[in-house]
Amino acid sequence: MEQVLKNLLNKLDIISEENAEILDSDVRVQLSDALFNCYFDPIDDYDLPDDFGLFSDEGNQSLRAALKSFVNDAIAIAIHLNLKTPEEKLGEFQNDNVESNLGSVYDDYFGYIEVC
Repeated sequence: MEQVLKNLLNKLDIISEENAEILDSDVRVQLSDALFNCYFDPIDDYDLPDDFGLFSDEGNQSLRAALKSFVNDAIAIAIHLNLKTPEEKLGEFQNDNVESNLGSVYDDYFGYIEVC
């Protein structure tokens, strides 16, 4: 899971180069909600949104593609690691030891996510 998370963080770093608003709290909430609804505690027939609050359509499309890739890989790894509950999946995701090549961590883009 660590490599999959690192790959996501690296992609988000690249997106942030032209979309600094990715660090805005509104965008972070939308990102964490999307991951919660499609991976941590999936909702049937949930589809990632087309707009996460970035100013450009291209940025939103890149963000959606990065999340989709992460979710597909994370689901396969969660099955392999027998991660079934939202808490187990979040425990793997909220890993402060995983950094992007530029030093970003999950909290930079998603904030701390709690199971409600």
